[in-house]
Amino acid sequence: MGQFEDAAHKALAAGKSFSYALGIVEREEREARALGAQLQKPRVAAQPVNRQEALEARNRAVGDAWLQKMQAQAQVQTPTQTQMQTQGAGHAG
Repeated sequence: MGQFEDAAHKALAAGKSFSYALGIVEREEREARALGAQLQKPRVAAQPVNRQEALEARNRAVGDAWLQKMQAQAQVQTPTQTQMQTQGAGHAG
């Protein structure tokens, strides 16, 4: 009821008719529904709020990628090194 009273006061202050007041009420309700729909949408993951945080996040990602690459290379090199050591030990005697 207060919404209609506020709209009526606005219409009278502007020298407008009752249909103007109804238009105000309709517009305000439409805006409220749109805002409510927007607030109910799921939020995306928060992005870094400043340059420093963005830089730190990027550095962590680069470091993690490098570490994974090095671990993969170590797994590939280990059998070869073991074979070389075994072959070298067999020739030493």
